[in-house]
Amino acid sequence: MMLFVGLACLLGSRMMLAQAAGSPERPAAPSDFDFLEGRWNIVYNNAQPGVPPDIHGVWTAEKRADGRVLEDEFRLFGPDHTTVALGITYRVFDSVRIRWDMRYVGVISPRPDGTALPVAQWAVISAWRDGDTIRADQHGERSDLRITYYDISRNHFSWKADVSTDGGATWHKDQIKIEATRAP
Repeated sequence: MMLFVGLACLLGSRMMLAQAAGSPERPAAPSDFDFLEGRWNIVYNNAQPGVPPDIHGVWTAEKRADGRVLEDEFRLFGPDHTTVALGITYRVFDSVRIRWDMRYVGVISPRPDGTALPVAQWAVISAWRDGDTIRADQHGERSDLRITYYDISRNHFSWKADVSTDGGATWHKDQIKIEATRAP
């Protein structure tokens, strides 16, 4: 009984703190990223100088560990259909903090000349529900991203990110944009 009362107090105080901080309309839920399961054809655009427009790729996601982890792979192709960028994200819902904790590792990154650089670059991500969108903050070795998933439907979603390469002192709004369509 004491455990129940203690948990109720803890959850109640968390909810009051979240409301005071201007929390999202709807708290994060274990089903928030269910839409991502499956295979998606993507078009990637990055406003960074030197990055070609409309890079095509594939984004796949599958639940693992008895449905407790969503593992997704993000892959971009060069003009000759070789992989020029590859990363994997592990998404786990934290039912105590009521948010998503994620780890991303980029295992192939594009060089400025367009060739692939095989290197492991880790990033820590937390995500939460914000109305009809999902927001995420990603902190990596070379950059930070403020990500928004929006226009989410069964067969389409959009993704955009503000990018900082100076620890958050300045941000490039909507530098990266992705349009995803469910693959047949």
